[in-house]
Amino acid sequence: GGTLYLIKVDSSLQRQKMVTVVEDDPPTNDMFLAGDGSKVYVGKFKPGTGHDVYTYTGDLAREGNVITVGGGDYTHANGAATLYQNGQFIVLAPQTLSPTQNGALYKLVFDSSWEPVGTRTTLVSDPGNLSLVTGLSFEDTTNNYIVNYQHSGSGGGPIAFTVFDSSWKQLYSQDLISGEWHRPHSVIVNNT
Repeated sequence: GGTLYLIKVDSSLQRQKMVTVVEDDPPTNDMFLAGDGSKVYVGKFKPGTGHDVYTYTGDLAREGNVITVGGGDYTHANGAATLYQNGQFIVLAPQTLSPTQNGALYKLVFDSSWEPVGTRTTLVSDPGNLSLVTGLSFEDTTNNYIVNYQHSGSGGGPIAFTVFDSSWKQLYSQDLISGEWHRPHSVIVNNT
């Protein structure tokens, strides 16, 4: 479909408000969502470039202009995950979601205005065997980043995870759940 919604729920998961981010503007699958503590950012996939980012207040009022991130050395696909940390947005994304074509998951860093910082870095490499990367968390106790992604070249597949230290050095990786067509997401609550 071509409509993308943003929904606000309370702590009991009861809907408080819903707004339309885009209407009749495909593709609207596998988007990212991030927050900086006061604003919410919706990344809508922009094929061949990366994402268009829409900014909302906590009450879901739209703010500012749409910001396009990606292109050039920062080109990336959908199926991405985003984390706001220390005044920067960290985006982890594949180059493509074309089956058997993706062999790397990249780290892209943007400042608080969504301007690129540094260069794109390859975090996970496995030619032809990677897909969505939709889980990114930072664990405060160990200062580790935890990345969830699909470990399969077919477009779906087992959920895998890789743990990185605070300098993005890979510590370990493993497949977690077998099967196909997963959309892994993660969040850390109370060190769990």
